[in-house]
Amino acid sequence: MRYKAVVFDFDGTLVDSNDIKRQGFFDLFPRTPEHASCVEEALANANDNDTRYQTIPRMIEHMRGKSLPLASADVSYYVKAYDRAMIKKISHCPELEGATQVIMSASQSATLFVSSNTPETSLLKILRARGWSKYITRAYGYPRSKPETLATILAETALPGASVAVVGDGESDENAARRNCCAFFRVDSGTALLRIAAGWTLELS
Repeated sequence: MRYKAVVFDFDGTLVDSNDIKRQGFFDLFPRTPEHASCVEEALANANDNDTRYQTIPRMIEHMRGKSLPLASADVSYYVKAYDRAMIKKISHCPELEGATQVIMSASQSATLFVSSNTPETSLLKILRARGWSKYITRAYGYPRSKPETLATILAETALPGASVAVVGDGESDENAARRNCCAFFRVDSGTALLRIAAGWTLELS
């Protein structure tokens, strides 16, 4: 394998969690068409770098603007509830095909990292629950940005960008790789991880 380090995105790259995270926003609020419309509007205006800390306040702002009832006036109430639900659900949701296999195999010849917009403490809990922590040297999450995380990894490993591969499904992953002169591999299908790993000539058994 030509890469000395691999930096994996998490949601949509290692675990099939994008729909779970999206539905989780709707589950936070009363099940009315009006509340759902506010959630949809906030999600439609979100970008790849937005986290629950930006998205949930926008949803609540829309709801308050329409005088919709809310269970709490405290934004942190909803952020914490969302966080608890996602840790529970994503710890046990399906992985993308071959994720465990790819992680185990890649760890034999490269140093592995995870870079995610998920809060770092939550990310670490999920990785432990899934049994992946022992293969991952370090996991980075919110409030770190992905370019910042990748720059930190390059500095701490003293590796040139050409020796580091970034694997992800979002524009933020690709942009971070480009800014730091690293290779980028896009996860654009359920079988993409196995295809990418085959390109690294990893032996998957």
